Amino acid sequence: MMFSTLEFSELLITRICHDLAAPVGAIYNGIEFIESEKLYDLKGNKAYELISSNSEIAANKIKFFRYIYGKSDSEGEVDTAQLDSLIQDFFKNSKTRIAFDNEKNAKNYIKLTNKSGRLTLLLATLTANCMIYGGKITIYLRKSDSGKRIVVHGISEKGVKKSDELNSIINGAIRKEITLQNIVMHLAQELASDLNSTIKVTQNENEIKFTLDL
Repeated sequence: MMFSTLEFSELLITRICHDLAAPVGAIYNGIEFIESEKLYDLKGNKAYELISSNSEIAANKIKFFRYIYGKSDSEGEVDTAQLDSLIQDFFKNSKTRIAFDNEKNAKNYIKLTNKSGRLTLLLATLTANCMIYGGKITIYLRKSDSGKRIVVHGISEKGVKKSDELNSIINGAIRKEITLQNIVMHLAQELASDLNSTIKVTQNENEIKFTLDL
């Protein structure tokens, strides 16, 4: 059986994250056990604090990376609360704040498939990468004339880094060589293509916005 490049990479990431999740999770669970047993003699120890904070960061990153980069049931639906939890934990120790605008009781409420949910979180990470000094990202999920609309809107008072490469790759205008710096841009474009959609990017000095119609 032949796999596409995208599917091969998704399966590889899923395997890597699966194998890393157990030992990192065990470290994090060990820290929680120490705290629950009130072993206060470890409190304030620099080594303990370092292990504690970084094991939580690592565990959150693995969960996040497994979802956005790994293999999932692309047709299955994902709850907004799950997406919100993943991205809040991922950005927990950063200067970036995240908010979802998609209330369940609202008239425009929509659900996303796993593939469109992955793409939404990917666009949020691309937004954060352009907001070097942090800021606020709001993710709007709405019904539209064509079906569903996803808008990821980042605002930073300290400025947004403009990237011509981001525009050219996301819009599919230029097929650039894949590098460590632009690989997430390429993945976002590939996922959008699989969803038969195109991502629109608008940028100015203090804002960046990704719009996707499904």
